[in-house]
Amino acid sequence: MVQINKWIIGIVFVILITNVLYSDDGWRVYAGVGLTQPVGPLHEWFNNGSQFHFSVGQVLDNGWLLEGLIEHARYNKENLSGYPKDKLDLYLEHVAIWASGKYDLYCWSSVSYYLAIAGGPLYWKGIRGEIEANESLAIPYIDKKVLEEWNMGFRAGFGSTISFGPVGVDALLTYRFVVGNLWPTMQEYIELDGVNGFHFFNIDLGLFYTF
Repeated sequence: MVQINKWIIGIVFVILITNVLYSDDGWRVYAGVGLTQPVGPLHEWFNNGSQFHFSVGQVLDNGWLLEGLIEHARYNKENLSGYPKDKLDLYLEHVAIWASGKYDLYCWSSVSYYLAIAGGPLYWKGIRGEIEANESLAIPYIDKKVLEEWNMGFRAGFGSTISFGPVGVDALLTYRFVVGNLWPTMQEYIELDGVNGFHFFNIDLGLFYTF
């Protein structure tokens, strides 16, 4: 994981844990992992990646589960074609600190189906590795390019939970959008088009504990 503003994440984590320790019942702690698939122009750069989520939240009187969510996703499987395939290192990751809401649409016994939305700030970093010179193709050496920034994003989708007392399993399908840009590389034989906005479909599976 790249270096990010650890102070911000630490402060958010302390606030969440403090609220849990000094609040009424109805809190939920969740941890999960998932697969994430870039779509649109970003899929021409990257194949599927992996992600991790951790959240703490409370069920409100209106039925919404409101959570503080930390999400980390990473993509390091390039999906290039032609000359640069297997010759160019690509990397993208983000860390999100989001507010998340979940609302049950239908419940039956210990099973529930819910709507999920989340959004807020995130830090992302993208790396296009160096391009080695190739005299026979008149390709010059091109230095590594790193882009990174704090920006915004959101996700929305549907999920289902199965509860076994205070412990349960959570499965979630979402679409995610991240504000960001990857610059093009228009050198002949490389020809990486730029990407404006990052789009993903995601599937996550996790465990939660309610107390």
